[in-house]
Amino acid sequence: ELLIRRVRREDRSMNVLVVNCGSSSIKYRLFNMGFRTELASGVLAQISEGQGRLNHRSIDASGKAHAINRPHTILDHNEGMALIKEVLTDAGLIDDPQDLYGIGHRVVHGGEVFTSPTLIDAQVIEAIRSLAHLAPLHNPANLIGIEVALETAPHLPQVAVFDTAFHQSMAPHAYLYAIPYRFYEE
Repeated sequence: ELLIRRVRREDRSMNVLVVNCGSSSIKYRLFNMGFRTELASGVLAQISEGQGRLNHRSIDASGKAHAINRPHTILDHNEGMALIKEVLTDAGLIDDPQDLYGIGHRVVHGGEVFTSPTLIDAQVIEAIRSLAHLAPLHNPANLIGIEVALETAPHLPQVAVFDTAFHQSMAPHAYLYAIPYRFYEE
């Protein structure tokens, strides 16, 4: 209980938001890295599919858990990211996205370009966009989350973490499929 109160009053500067924008959902978690504590998590499901759903859980200043589980129409990822900000603000976890220490974004495919977590800038965005054909259901949605977060908090450090970076440490004989090499090149 005292830990949660301290996080809320003294150490918000160490809060990191992690976002995973999928084709029709946004998953998120808010962590306080100073105390290595998860403060909130949630899922916005069925974005742009009519009746969506918000599932959110967080811990208040007294240490009591709170949950929101309700239908919610979410027209697009822009609206979804705004709802996440609203829910985190209403829970007293952030006052302004600029108060965060940073935002991390899951990106599915980094091709051979990205082999580790990468600080996001205009060149990184264009490179992710150029790789969208490798993960057409995921990379475009990942980019929407990145672009909305950058618009909301342009001066905040934001990092992309790539699923495919895991495979970069593997030997070629392990990651190359048993198909003609030209298919790998394509």
